[in-house]
Formats: sequence, structure tokens, C-alpha cells
Amino acid sequence: QLDKGDVTALSLPANAGHGDADGSICLDVPEGTPDPQRTKAAIEHLHQKILKITEQIKIEQEARDDNVAEYLKLANNADKQQASRIKQVFEKKNQKSAQTIAQLHKKLEHYHKKLKEIEQNGPSRQPKDVFRDMHQGLKDVGANVRSSISSFNSGPGPGGLGSPKSNTLDSHHNSFDAILEELREIKESQSHLEDSMEDLKAQLQRDYTYMTQCLQEERYRYERLEEQLNDLTELHQNEMTNLKQELASMEEKVAYQSYERARDIQSCLTGVTKLELQQQQQQVVQLEGVENANARALLGKFINVILALMAVLLVFVSTIANFITPLMKTRMRILSTALLVLFLLFLWKHWDSITYFLEHVLLP
Repeated sequence: QLDKGDVTALSLPANAGHGDADGSICLDVPEGTPDPQRTKAAIEHLHQKILKITEQIKIEQEARDDNVAEYLKLANNADKQQASRIKQVFEKKNQKSAQTIAQLHKKLEHYHKKLKEIEQNGPSRQPKDVFRDMHQGLKDVGANVRSSISSFNSGPGPGGLGSPKSNTLDSHHNSFDAILEELREIKESQSHLEDSMEDLKAQLQRDYTYMTQCLQEERYRYERLEEQLNDLTELHQNEMTNLKQELASMEEKVAYQSYERARDIQSCLTGVTKLELQQQQQQVVQLEGVENANARALLGKFINVILALMAVLLVFVSTIANFITPLMKTRMRILSTALLVLFLLFLWKHWDSITYFLEHVLLP
């Protein structure tokens, strides 16, 4: 006879048909061929992902090239301190771009491998289809168990009227063999279900790992964008500070030069005023001693000519001073000007010897 404990030990878990993961569960129905429409849709979806990743790689490469061009442009126009700071920022950006491009290439290889697997084996079954098959299989197994036990309990007794004893034993033996066969099928079904659940768990773990990796990549991308924005903001702030300092320095230089020019003009005007006063005094003194009107007129004209010449001379001297002043601002300019003057004096003093040398030696 069959104990109830054997039937209880072979009973299936109550929650075997609930879950949400990809997998394949095979009971008594063989696995069908892949759906062409689902395969085509999965391939198109992967193609779109591959195109998107390729476009992202192109964008990252263009951004890296733009960073290189901007670095070269800024490095050519910056001093040593700014160049070192710009170089550090550029190296950080370049390293981040290289890491991003490497990750994108890795994702692209993963998508290509997945596309190849789908083209060869077809897409994996959906979770709702898998668990629908599981639920149907569990119903069939339960129905088989109940029908076997019912047929065993409802069989004719050993002392029944109108039936021989041998037929009763054969009937019991056949029922017992059928139940054992059903139990073996149930065990096999349990084994298949356990394998399918393990596959589902593995698929769930793979999906969870993939989604976690995608989220980490997105988080890293946003962090990288935030760091790039902070670096660019810091760089622009430093550039604005340097520009403000340069403008302040130029303003001080212009103010100092304007003050120097105003002082020179004031000194020239003071000298002209003194000369006019001296001229007037001399005219008064001379006009008192001169009795001839013609002599006075000639003297006045002569004095006017002298004053005009002196004014021209002052203007000439002021022009020469304005021309020489830029040459005397730094030590290097003063030294260069002195050497040029000495060279001109040397040429003027030895002009005859140089002319003789050129005429008789270099040009025979």
C-alpha cells in the first residue's frame, strides 16, 4: 500500500508558480521554435542601442579633440603658472574621456555579443509565458495525482461480489504500478521545476547585475559631467581674475603716463610764460633806450622772430623727448639706445677710414 507520507513528500510547493524572471520551464510540452517577430524586434532594439553607443563614442571623441585644441590654444597664450594649471585640468579631462570611451567600447562589445547570440539562438522566453507554463504543468500534475489516488481508493475490494480474487489482485497491482509511474513523473517534474527555478534565479541575478552596472555607469557619467562643469567654471573664474588684474595694471600704467605727459606740458607752458615775460621786459627796456621808430620796429620784429624760433625749438625738443622717453623706460632699452648712439658716433668719427676701406679693400 501507499502511505500518505509518500504522497505528501512528493507534493509541490505552493508558490512554485509565482515570480518574475526570465527562464525556460519544460514539463511535458516540448520547447517550441523561437518567434520570428520577437527575434526581429529584439535585433532591431539591439541595433538601436549599438547606434546610440556608436554616436556617444563619436561625441566623446569629438569632445576630446576639442579639449586638445582648446588646451593648445590656451597653452600658447599663457605663462608658465597658467600653463601648468591648464595642463592639469586638460590631463584630468583627457583621462575621464579615455575612461568613458573605454566603457562605451565595452558596452558596444557586449551588445554585439548579445546580438550574435540572439541571431543564433533566438530571444529568451518572457517571464509571464514561463510561469504560465509552470502553472499549467502544476495543475496537470495535481490532477494526475488526484485521479490516481481516486482510482486506487475506488477499486473493488478483495471480498466483492461477482468478481474473482485474481482479478482484484491484478487490478490492485495495475493501479499501484500506475501510481508509481505517476510518482516517478512527479519526481521528474519536480526535478525539472527545480532546475528551471535555478535558471530563473541565475537569469534574475544576471539582470540585476546588468541593471546595477547600467545605473553605476549613468551615475558615473553624471558625476563626470558635474566635475567637467566645475572645472570649466573654475577655469573661467581664474581667467576673469587674471583679466581684471591685467586691466588694473594697464589702468595704472595709463594714469602714470598721463600724469607724466601733463607735467611735461605744464613745465613747457611755464617756460613759455617766463620767456614771454622776459621778452616784454626786454622790449620795455630796449624801447625806452631806442629813440628811432624804425629801430624799434626792427627790434620788435627781431624779438618776435626769436620767440617764434624758440617756440619751434621747444616743440622740437618736446617731440624728441617724447620719442626718447619710451627708449629709457627699462634697463635693456637704455643699454640698447646707448650702444646705438656709440655706434653712430664711431661711424661718424671714422667715416673716412671706413670709406677708404670700402673703396680700396672690399671694392677694388
